[in-house]
Formats: sequence, structure tokens, C-alpha cells
Amino acid sequence: MTYAASVADVIAVNVAVGHCLAATPLTADDDRAVRRVASGESTVADEVARAAHDVHVHAGERRTTALRIAEIERDPWAYAGPFDLGHLERVQRHTFRDSAGRTTFLCEADTSSLDMLRSVLDHMSHERPALPSSDAVCDLAAEHWANLAYTSAAVGGDRRVERAFVQLYLRQAGWDLDWSRVDLGEVAAARRIAISDDEDRYCDYRWLSAALRPGMVRFGQAVATDPLAFDDVCERAIEGFRRMSAAKRRGIDPRAYFVGANQIEP
Repeated sequence: MTYAASVADVIAVNVAVGHCLAATPLTADDDRAVRRVASGESTVADEVARAAHDVHVHAGERRTTALRIAEIERDPWAYAGPFDLGHLERVQRHTFRDSAGRTTFLCEADTSSLDMLRSVLDHMSHERPALPSSDAVCDLAAEHWANLAYTSAAVGGDRRVERAFVQLYLRQAGWDLDWSRVDLGEVAAARRIAISDDEDRYCDYRWLSAALRPGMVRFGQAVATDPLAFDDVCERAIEGFRRMSAAKRRGIDPRAYFVGANQIEP
């Protein structure tokens, strides 16, 4: 069995039992499962049983991380910082403080991946959204999010931490994202578009910016949302990614897509 075939098998297994790998990068655990199957150490059936257990664990982690992120969102000033590597680690530790082994994500990271992440965070800390235009702020936030998503994935980062970190970044500059005004499935799909390599554009954040734009508000204007809702978007994210990719191949402008062209079929 080839490594590529094993990847397809393990993705199918995980999606079947509740994971949403079609909309997010493979995690370190998923990658190890792929390699176990590829090396003959285990079979797909073995990994089905392992994945079923993982989903049970994921259900508890899903709730505890949602509650911890809600704490961050209720008091963003308590979790403020310079948006460097230490600040990102602090947000990660708090988000996963109830999950053993998830409080740090740098212990197995290679030097080049860490250097790239530091570079992204340095850009983020020096490029603050002190702009009067919500469109310009949204573009900047989406650019940072896309770069963060791409680089943090290489060191075992998590999309929930990314979201909390970007929202802290906006709030410290007087802006916010009102998640009740955006389609969470489309945001998840656009994030995936942003970190997919492209022939002519690396980390294309335009789609993520367009997906987030309806929710960009001044700090204090956003309504509270259920943090658990962010994980209930698997099917919509997969379908949105399919439609968005087709629209991108056809050269459709992201803003046009989100104001009415989002029913385009490939």
C-alpha cells in the first residue's frame, strides 16, 4: 500500500467517525496513523477502532476548549500580549489546560518551522490594524490568520487557538468579529483555501477576508455566540470548500462570490 493510498484511507476513516479532515490539515495523530498503515504496522480496521476512541475523547475536549475560549473572549485584556511566540503559547496552554498533552505544541517542532512561525508573529505584532476602514482591517486580519494557520499547522497548532488569537489581536486595536453575522462553514472553507498552495498566490487570504467581512465591527458591538457552534460546520465547510475552489479556478472575485455568486457549481 502506498503512502498516498494510506492517506486517503485514513482520511476516509476519520471522516466516517466524525473528524473533519477535509476542511482542516491532518493533525500529528492523523499523520502517525497514516504512517502506521503505510508501514504495515497496523491496518485500516485497526485505525478505525483507534479513531472511534479518539472521537470520544474529542467530544470532551471540544466542550472544555470551547469553555476556555469563552473565558478568553469574556476578558480579552487578561489575555493580552505582544503577539509573539510566548503569547501564542499562553493562549494555547489556556485553551487546552484540561487536555493532557495538548498544552504545548512546540516540543517536537523543527527549527525551520519555528523560525517561520516567529517570522509570521513578528509581522503580526508590528502590523496592527490601526486603520479607519473596516475593509482594510479585515484584509490585514485575514492575512495574519492565513499566515498563522499555515505556519502553526507545521508545529501542531490548532484552528481554535488561531481564531482566539486573531480575535484578541483585533480587540486590542478596537475592532472585533461578530460571528453571528458570518457563515461559519464558509469561514472554515475560506481558511482552508487560504492555506492551500497555489500556482500564482501563496497563502491567498482574499477569500478568508471576504468571508469575515460581514462580521467586522468595532469592539463592543459584537453579540455573544455559542463557542461550540464553531465545530458544528463540518458538512458546510466541505461543501463550501468545493464550491469556493471551483469559483477560484474560474477566476471569480471573492467579494463577488460572497455577495451572490456562492451558488456557482463547478
